[in-house]
Amino acid sequence: PRRSRSPPPAGDVEHPIGTAYFEVVEAMKSAAGDTWRAEMQVPRPASNQYQKGGFMTVRGPRRGSKGLAEEDGEKMESATRESGIDGCRKMQRELNKGRIYSGASRPAD
Repeated sequence: PRRSRSPPPAGDVEHPIGTAYFEVVEAMKSAAGDTWRAEMQVPRPASNQYQKGGFMTVRGPRRGSKGLAEEDGEKMESATRESGIDGCRKMQRELNKGRIYSGASRPAD
């Protein structure tokens, strides 16, 4: 998959160190064509004094348009600001329940 933009370096002006952000990336191609998804980068604290913190990626569902994936990213970002990683994961589950299959039939659960 190709990214719509590369991840920012640590301390980037747009995304300061320790700040959650999302980006829209190209997802796997489907029978219906190109698909996109939002990837939320959430700060992960250091687990101990020897391991530095980093980011954890929370991925939204595949969408048939960049616009829908952008909306997913905004929802996950808002949930992260309100409730941290738990809120982001909860929003991820909600978005995955209502995912859109553009042109393709829904797979059996």
